[in-house]
Order: sequence, then C-alpha cells, then structure tokens
Amino acid sequence: MSSARRKWIFAVLLGACAVVVVAALLAGIEESRTALGSEADRDALRTAQAERRPTVVFRDLANSDTRGRLALASLTGSPGERTHLPLRCERVHFAAGTGLCVARDSGFASGFQAKVFGTDLEVRHELDVAGVPSRARVSPDGRVGSVTMFVTGHSYAEAGAFSTETTLIDLRSGRKIADLEDFSVTHDGRHVTAVDMNFWGVTFADDSDRFYATLATGGKTYLIEGSVSGRSARVLHENVECPSLS
Repeated sequence: MSSARRKWIFAVLLGACAVVVVAALLAGIEESRTALGSEADRDALRTAQAERRPTVVFRDLANSDTRGRLALASLTGSPGERTHLPLRCERVHFAAGTGLCVARDSGFASGFQAKVFGTDLEVRHELDVAGVPSRARVSPDGRVGSVTMFVTGHSYAEAGAFSTETTLIDLRSGRKIADLEDFSVTHDGRHVTAVDMNFWGVTFADDSDRFYATLATGGKTYLIEGSVSGRSARVLHENVECPSLS
C-alpha cells in the first residue's frame, strides 16, 4: 500500500471518529437539557414539601424516554399524574427533606455513586459504591442512609449465588459510616463469626440509630436489630426477610 493511500485511509478514520465524538456530545447536551425540565418541575419537590402535601418520589419506568427519571406524584391527586424531576437513579429513597439516589457514574468509569440531594434537587454529596444497585433507604429524620449493592469477588460465594454489601452513610457529611459486615452480630448471646454473612433490607427507627435488617448466613435468613453508633446487632427471629418500618 502506498504512503499516500495510507494517509488517505488514516484521514477518513480520523474524520469518522470526530463525527462520532461530536454526535455523542450533542446527544449528551440534548439529554441534559431534557433532564433539566422547566423551572416549575425543578421546584415541584420543594413546593410540595413547603406546603406539606402528601407526595411520593419514585423512579419512572413508564417508557424509554423517562426510564430511570425521578418523578413526583401527589397521593391526593389524579391517578397517573406525575411531575418528572431532573435526576436519574437506579434506586432512590426520600425522607425528611433528604434523598438518596444510586446512579451511574457520569464519568468514563462504569461504576455507581450514592448521591445525596435535597428538596432543591441539588446533589450535595457523592460517594462511590461498588457493585449493582439493590436498595436505598433514608432514616425518618434524614440523617442516615443505607445502600445495598450486589457484589462479586467474595471468596465464600458459591457459583451462581449472590453476595451483598450494605453501606451506612452519614447524609449530612456524605461520608461512609461503616459496612454492616463490620458490625458485631450476636445470636442467642453468641457472636456470629461466619464468613458468609450478607445483609440487606435496612429500615431505620425514628432516632436514626436503631435499625432492622435481613441477615443471611448458612442458607437461612434472620431479622436483626442493630445500633449504628454501637456498631452492633442482634438476631431477633429466623426466617424473616426485608423488614420495613412505616
């Protein structure tokens, strides 16, 4: 192949790459504009909270255009009526004016981040979390949150079995408090030392310190009660999964 032909092929490839990059940038800009929504949409959550209107925040999965977008619906409004919010999340929970959104990292990495946001929908803190999103929960007072991710690489996990990692987060500072696997767990007064412990389904009491969750070990599930500040938990009952305090 002649030198001139090689240069021509290189120029064509370079031009094609440039077109792809420009197209991706334009698509990203358009998506960002769409996600921002109107000013009324962006203020919808703050207004609902200020007026003490009973509402629910959730992920909209109705169609491909809004899939993953947060939405707000009034519990006393017309069925099906919703307002889309400028955040996309894989998991979300909102309480006491504070939200916890598990979203894909906006950078080149393909990981996830736990994002703390307020009624103004501005992200206050971001924390990298590993794995695939499972659950997110905010304490009733908005001070503490938990994120559960499906993870791989645990040496004890059997082929085809799942492992979880549940992280407690201080939502005021955005800092990690601890993983539940680091807590001291007792069952009938004895410390549980099994290496195959998995935790999920965290729900908080009113004081944001006491919590309940699911513990799985040895092929069984257990309801546990724990203390965030005490870094400890105890088994309450066997064969219970995914508790929730309303």
